[in-house]
Amino acid sequence: MERIESDNVESIASALGVSVQPPVLNSTWPVDSEVAFFNTVLGLFQEIRHVIEQDDGHRLLVNRVRAGTRLRSEQEIQIALKHWLRPMCRALDIDLNREPLSGRGYLDFKLSVGRKFRCLVEIKLFNSAKLEDGVGIQLPLYLMADRAKYGVYIPIFLSSVDRDAAMPELRELAFRRNISHQVAIEVFDICAAKPPSASKADSVERRSRYGDM
Repeated sequence: MERIESDNVESIASALGVSVQPPVLNSTWPVDSEVAFFNTVLGLFQEIRHVIEQDDGHRLLVNRVRAGTRLRSEQEIQIALKHWLRPMCRALDIDLNREPLSGRGYLDFKLSVGRKFRCLVEIKLFNSAKLEDGVGIQLPLYLMADRAKYGVYIPIFLSSVDRDAAMPELRELAFRRNISHQVAIEVFDICAAKPPSASKADSVERRSRYGDM
């Protein structure tokens, strides 16, 4: 199995004909509130979602095996997301840290502008035994340890069927934790399934799923 490492994402993307640099988000910057910063971070992930779901980016998140297609490891997917996030964060002067050590362990990503604006990001594969705990326990504990309020939980799915089955419970868990701990956790799903060609598709995705286009 070919692994995605930090030094070969660009070469793999080039071979696939896929850009590792999505377009820079249109945003009013600098922002003057935590809410505006949080919305900007969500906008970054909307750009990445569009690249993955609409522009062949899914090919960097999956392996073809004899039985079909499966997701790459969580670590490999983190590295791919880092290479998409990095140029956008640099353009907006946002600090991006992968796997920083918090007081409760290593979280996946921390995006920040100084100490004032911070957002923590946790990623889980849809088939993880800790899929529900990731949003109900793990990310809230990271937020508590960092004294942060805003978090994004990103479950990665391999099919829309699995996504539609899991998302209601994940959103409910986030809602409960937002109320009980006075935090703001957004569940932001990404589907790495190969989309059907336009000539064979039987439906059209919601345009709002990808933000302002």
